[in-house]
Amino acid sequence: MKKITFIFSAVLLTFTVVSGCSKAAAIAKMPDIPPNYYACIPVNQDDLEKNYFSHYGNLDASEQAFNGAIFVFKDVKVNQFMIVDKSTLNVSTIQCEALVPGAVADLKLDQYYDVVGVCAGPLPNSSEYGTAGVYGWLLFTGCIFVPSGTVDLPAPGSSGVILPY
Repeated sequence: MKKITFIFSAVLLTFTVVSGCSKAAAIAKMPDIPPNYYACIPVNQDDLEKNYFSHYGNLDASEQAFNGAIFVFKDVKVNQFMIVDKSTLNVSTIQCEALVPGAVADLKLDQYYDVVGVCAGPLPNSSEYGTAGVYGWLLFTGCIFVPSGTVDLPAPGSSGVILPY
């Protein structure tokens, strides 16, 4: 009986140490989140793009309302086609420039992330994209990439905006 108790205790201790180490490793890789990012606005990236570009005259109103606002795109699954370079990730038609240079290189393919960043409005020279058949790209700056489910964004009690789409 003592032998079984000893083996059980050893197995339990091993699981405790292993799980504690893996949590510590996950926390060590967590990006620093600027305090104002906790009041971000959850939005679907396609709905935001439609708000800027779908109706005549919508662009000016959207720029006034949303440029400088901090948004979060929840549960974005990263694939190789989204990664532009070590500091740039494309989420749908939104170009996300990382807050920390090289942060995109640390993302794991086929993993889900919450992408938080500051909307800077239409991508510069986006009218040139329109003539090439690609219309409506937005630019986000100061983006951070948080593994989905690890941080409650937006923080409970923060205000939000509901887009008409």
